[in-house]
Amino acid sequence: MTGEAPPTPPEQHRTFSVRLGLLLAAATLVLLVSGALLSVSLLSTRTIAQAVALPLMDDAVQETQMRLNALFDPIRRRIVADYAAVRHGTLSADDPRALKDAFVPELHALPQVGSMMPGDAAGRQFLVMRYDEAARASPLLAGQVAKLPAPRPGARQFFTREVRPDTWGEGSRWTLWSEDGSSVLAAWELPMPGYDPRTRPWHQVAMVRFQDVPLPDALAQADQLAAWTDVYTLYTTKAPGISASVAARDPSGQVLIVAYDLLLDEIARFTAAAAPGRHGQVFVITEDGRVLGPPARAQADDGAARAASILQPIEASPFAEAVQAVARWRRERPGESGRWPISIGGERWWSGFSAFTVGAGQRLWIGVLVPERDLVPAARTGQLAIVSITLAALAVAAILAGLFARGFSEPVRRLAEESRRITALDLDEPAPVRTRIAELQALSGSLREMRRALRAHVARESEARRQIQEREEQIRTLAENTPDVVVRLSPDGTFLYANLAMAPITGLAADEVVGRRIGDLPFPRELAELWTRSLREVIDTGVAGRVEFSYPTPDGPRDFESRLALERDASGRIVSVVAVSRDITERRQAVQRQAELEAQLRQAQKLEAVGLLAGGVAHDFNNLLQVIGGSAALISPQATPAENAELVQAIRDAVLRASQMTRQLLVFSRRQQPRKEALELGGLVASHLAMLRRMMPEGITLSFEPPANRLHVMADRGSLEQVLLNLCVNARDAMPGGGTIQVAVREVRIADAAVGQLRAGRYACLEVADTGMGFAPGVIERIFEPFFSTKPREKGTGLGLSVVYGIVHQHDGHIEARNRAEGGAMLTVHLPVATDLPAADETAPPAPPPSGRGVILVAEDDAQVRSLATRVLERGGYTVIATTDGAEAVRVFRESAPRVDLIFLDVLMPGLGGFEAARRCREIRSDIPVLFASGYAAESLAERVDFAVASEALPKPYDPETLLRAVRRMLDE
Repeated sequence: MTGEAPPTPPEQHRTFSVRLGLLLAAATLVLLVSGALLSVSLLSTRTIAQAVALPLMDDAVQETQMRLNALFDPIRRRIVADYAAVRHGTLSADDPRALKDAFVPELHALPQVGSMMPGDAAGRQFLVMRYDEAARASPLLAGQVAKLPAPRPGARQFFTREVRPDTWGEGSRWTLWSEDGSSVLAAWELPMPGYDPRTRPWHQVAMVRFQDVPLPDALAQADQLAAWTDVYTLYTTKAPGISASVAARDPSGQVLIVAYDLLLDEIARFTAAAAPGRHGQVFVITEDGRVLGPPARAQADDGAARAASILQPIEASPFAEAVQAVARWRRERPGESGRWPISIGGERWWSGFSAFTVGAGQRLWIGVLVPERDLVPAARTGQLAIVSITLAALAVAAILAGLFARGFSEPVRRLAEESRRITALDLDEPAPVRTRIAELQALSGSLREMRRALRAHVARESEARRQIQEREEQIRTLAENTPDVVVRLSPDGTFLYANLAMAPITGLAADEVVGRRIGDLPFPRELAELWTRSLREVIDTGVAGRVEFSYPTPDGPRDFESRLALERDASGRIVSVVAVSRDITERRQAVQRQAELEAQLRQAQKLEAVGLLAGGVAHDFNNLLQVIGGSAALISPQATPAENAELVQAIRDAVLRASQMTRQLLVFSRRQQPRKEALELGGLVASHLAMLRRMMPEGITLSFEPPANRLHVMADRGSLEQVLLNLCVNARDAMPGGGTIQVAVREVRIADAAVGQLRAGRYACLEVADTGMGFAPGVIERIFEPFFSTKPREKGTGLGLSVVYGIVHQHDGHIEARNRAEGGAMLTVHLPVATDLPAADETAPPAPPPSGRGVILVAEDDAQVRSLATRVLERGGYTVIATTDGAEAVRVFRESAPRVDLIFLDVLMPGLGGFEAARRCREIRSDIPVLFASGYAAESLAERVDFAVASEALPKPYDPETLLRAVRRMLDE
């Protein structure tokens, strides 16, 4: 005996044949279905009652909604028509007769409308109202009833009332008209103390909803035009009603309100006659729970009680069933539409509430009540029919189940055996299973197809595994031999793979990395956090990522770029992230060197242009100095006053020309951010012709053809000046032996995208043509490439036209180059014409130089300029304190701050400059106005001046009138 326990026999399960199973299943089905249907037949009374009650209630709600829509829809349509009439100007509060003629036909056509009222924002109102027994009984006509004829039955009589508080005060004018409105039957006036149409609900809701929008926009949302009041007692007939109104602005700008008083007694008449089922009730209440349509009751209705309940809270009405239903609804399902069973007085009822939207912000509630006692007889009849049909159907099902069981057992057994063979991968073809049952035949065929498919699949799987193994080996070989670092990470940051390139860069071998997380390795903390964050972002977004970082390799810091890609399984779940890191240190250094080289070449091009320009300016300055010196030498007491005045004027003209030349140099040399403004292209080119001609050598003629009309473009002035300069310099260099440069500005209209990628429209066209050698074949295609040049290395960089190309496209324009048929080349720039321009200021003729009084502190290091400024200001009536630099100006201002009215400072002074001096003076007295002067151009000076300190800046040279006007302007401000 070994002492081992005997093996546990396998668990035995009782089995039975398919035939027996089908018989048992049929018998069980018969018993279950029979028992279930019998149980349902006993318990389905309320279900059947519900099936009868819900359609009955739905029919009642639909009929009520149809009645309400028939009541409100005509008014909604009239509101839309009246809104359009006001906007078109066909309705006006100033023409009562036209209003009467317009509204009387609508009053006759809308029997549910008691009155209609157009009015305006000033309180004027024109009322058109039916004249019937209800109107005759109105308190408004109490004092006139004896004087008015009685309404004739069936006649369409009406009266009008006009109220004008702005002119008549509390008075009102009433008129009773004939049926056709052509003659007056009676007219009278009545005081209406305290009545103001603007306080009426219809007026107020219309003004709250008033939107001054174009007519097409308003009509597009016509269902939102009507402004509905709450249900209330009408002012005219004291009957229950609701008002719909709309406010609109006519073509003259006046706001007109059109309103309709809608009588709601039709709702009460309808609900009194509506009764779903024998004892059912239908009623209508307002949003705040007031009765609008009382329900009918089984007992005889009390007409007085029904009338008294209208517009009263439902809780105070005599309709007990409706009161209880509303209370349960408000407590358990407030504001919810639906159908629910409730208990009222120990009896089961079906209740339902449905919202009816009158208009924006206004709705009514339709209540329906049906007692279950009206529905039970129908439920019992249905129960007996179900039981009888069910028993007969179950008997037939049992017989058929026994018959079909015989044909199922053998085919199913053989199919089960075939399935077991397939499971064991016994894929030999068996004998076919024969049966007349279509499903079993199909199953047999499916098993045969499955066997064939499995054989083919096994063969494909073997081949696929072989190919995958080969591909994996190839990928591993590539990954191990690439200089890039390749790693594979799990979603939690654990290294799953690292290639051989990891070791020389990080100092960590692959086996030291695999199995460890990013934070566990000796990486710099910032780098580990960057990689963890990037990995999480790629996984969260499901999008491949890119990371750049610097790493302290054993050979020194190196820059790397990593690409992160996701790996997913067959279900789409992310299983890992593959990262490939490449050393980009040399590439970054090359890009940086290229950028530095481009900046140096651009500066060289700029210096070349400045050198050429400076040579021309120096020549012109010598001429101007000759004029100034010679004229000054000729001024003498022996000359006549006219001769001296002529010489003085020549000096002033020369100074002005020198100032303009200096300003052009400053504008050309300035550095500032591009700022687009409206520029007149022809004027800009014309203002630079003198500067451009100075850059041209002898033998080259520069001509200009201005545009026929003023052409404005939205552009940066400095950028356009650079475009013009580069195009002219390029044309000059193309004519080493001399020639003509022709500059033209004209307008062109482009009907389609025939020029570059330009859209259709108006364009200002700048053309620069030369008579040189033109472009050689193959040059035009590359002329706008950076560093492409046909000039020798020492003559050009090839950046000029590349810069022009970039500037033109930044301004939504286009540039093209071509050879001219008559010889030479032409470059054409298209810029969009600006259409929205500010209105031109009409400048008044200059007034005489202003004079004034006050103390002005002047700081100027140049003695002659200081003396001139002092003399000009003193002649203008001012007291001047002159100082030689900024430090002296601050010291003097500290002693005399209370009596100084303005400080006039030069920007550049030895020691303490003008800007710093101004700030220190502001620390002494914060409100002191400061005027600067500098040799910079005005726009260049504005870039440098801190206008939180300075009030204004003057460029040198300035004339006496400009100085006096600036001082006067600042003192006045």
